[in-house]
Amino acid sequence: MLFVFFVSFLLVIFAYGVGNVSAAPGDVIYVNGSGNDSWDGQLAVWNGTSGPKASIKNATGTVDNGGTVNIADGIYSEKCSQRTNKQSD
Repeated sequence: MLFVFFVSFLLVIFAYGVGNVSAAPGDVIYVNGSGNDSWDGQLAVWNGTSGPKASIKNATGTVDNGGTVNIADGIYSEKCSQRTNKQSD
């Protein structure tokens, strides 16, 4: 009986922890034409303390390695270069 209680307790703790996982800053950066490059890029819309970047170039320089840059619909007039990490077989 104690074993069943212990396993149930662990499952509740595990379920609670999984439900509250959040991305670390820099894993996802948002870009929007109405954004500002001095903002942190953590949200898609400005909320008074956090908001999207204005340029793709700034966002790619801000995002962590392996992170994601979410780009809102629009026209972005800037020069960007793409770097890829290719591994040969």
